[in-house]
Amino acid sequence: MHEWALAESVVKTLKNRKKTVFEAEVIFGTLQDIDEEIFTFALKEILNQEDFKVKIKITKEDAVFECLSCGKIFDLKEGTKDEIEKENIHFLPEMAKVFLKCPSCKAKDFEIKKGRGLSLKLKEK
Repeated sequence: MHEWALAESVVKTLKNRKKTVFEAEVIFGTLQDIDEEIFTFALKEILNQEDFKVKIKITKEDAVFECLSCGKIFDLKEGTKDEIEKENIHFLPEMAKVFLKCPSCKAKDFEIKKGRGLSLKLKEK
């Protein structure tokens, strides 16, 4: 149900802008366990209730990591062994530190560079 809370936060952010927002791109990081269908439904419902008109585009941003030991940039596919590990990370992104390791040097000391959380790109008047 956190999709509804996220949708409410997006609408509140759009409404509280000083300039009029006419288009918003909502970017989901693939590390987050966000159900796009539920989020989209919630967002449309809230926008209708608020009588707020804005064009919404939803995109996904793949997770990217940087090894702090050797500097290798890698993705979720390279850093995990199987689908079960990927699924565990999607349900609880903090588990990335347990399951992922650098495909080059095998270190577990890395930084999440992209693909976590939700962000907005706005076009304003």
